[in-house]
Amino acid sequence: EHGNVDGNTNVTLSSCTIKHVFGGGWCSTVTGNTNVTLSGVNITDVIGGGNGGDVNGNTNVTIGSSNARFVFGGGDFGNVGKDTTVTINSGTMNGVCGGGLDGAVNGNSNVTISGGTISDVYGGATNDSVYNKALVKIGVDSNISKNISSGSCNSGSVGTGSHIEYEVAFYDVSGGAKYISQWITSGNKAVTPTDPTKSG
Repeated sequence: EHGNVDGNTNVTLSSCTIKHVFGGGWCSTVTGNTNVTLSGVNITDVIGGGNGGDVNGNTNVTIGSSNARFVFGGGDFGNVGKDTTVTINSGTMNGVCGGGLDGAVNGNSNVTISGGTISDVYGGATNDSVYNKALVKIGVDSNISKNISSGSCNSGSVGTGSHIEYEVAFYDVSGGAKYISQWITSGNKAVTPTDPTKSG
């Protein structure tokens, strides 16, 4: 608490139950990047940034096979100086935001939902802004039950060029394995592979 980190932070949790995790500091600054990785964790909130403290670099959150209430790429009343990246591979969550909770992102936010069951996904922040582009990517193996938006939740804004991309997958007809994916924006079509042994 109240001690700055001159460099990066790395938090890795597996097979445990915990209330909150922060990649950044408590009312203190991380001058570098933060990295949070969860696997098999039951948790209330995941915050890629700090609690009342800024992260000068990038934040990275990667989650697999975990249950969470909310996931934020940014900080809780703390700003991120560069970009945020949130990757959800599997698990169950109420909400995912690329930005922070009352915390701004001065760079881009990147949210990729490869799998899992999630109620709401936002590329932006909650009650704050992402000043550059917010990108949300939704994979074919994910289940989003309510909202998908590249914008912010409640109040706040995102930068020009913010958008959502959806995965279009092609599968091997003999074994059913996914062999290629394309990411497209709404209203566009994927390019059909020329290999006659594959299907879309």
